[in-house]
Amino acid sequence: MKSLKKKETSGSVHPYQFSKSYAPAYEDFKTYDKILPGNPNVIFYQGLSLEGIGRVSESADKYYRYLNIVNQGEKAEYAYQRLIKWGHIK
Repeated sequence: MKSLKKKETSGSVHPYQFSKSYAPAYEDFKTYDKILPGNPNVIFYQGLSLEGIGRVSESADKYYRYLNIVNQGEKAEYAYQRLIKWGHIK
């Protein structure tokens, strides 16, 4: 996946950055979802892309779906914290 690269962080900063814009990345992940339906990483990155283009409600849906599959790790913690911040989880 060329659209993502790891970014060194010191904690609460977002762990990934896009090397191209979020909208084309989201389109790429929609294609990946057709090839790998239900893949939790694809779901997470769809949520991340949607968040990047300001579609928070749709992003929250993807993060929630991701957390129903994966509940541990850096991406799960990120998704969980976003849902709390946006008021989807208390």
